[in-house]
Amino acid sequence: MRYSKKLLDKFAEEYGLSLNKTAEKLGVSQAFISKVNKGDKEFSEELALKLADALHLKESDVLLNLRASKATTERERAIWVKLAMSSAATLAIITVSTKAVIIDCVQCILC
Repeated sequence: MRYSKKLLDKFAEEYGLSLNKTAEKLGVSQAFISKVNKGDKEFSEELALKLADALHLKESDVLLNLRASKATTERERAIWVKLAMSSAATLAIITVSTKAVIIDCVQCILC
């Protein structure tokens, strides 16, 4: 499934909108939304970022995944996917490290 279609489905589900209402809400034509829904078109970066904001998604992940979906060769797609996964892994490491520091600090305060 194309990444724009995933964003479209998530947005429509989150806000309980039909495709026609989704098109209206996003300021695009119903024909364009229909093509995205079929997997024939991808969102622009600007529109993907608008959806990222509405869905509370990390902007860099959305852009990396969108770019991976727009790749024209398997090699190119693999590189973009690797970058997206690397970005997610880095965030996970930072999150775990931050939690460990907070726990250590709380334990020090309680001692």
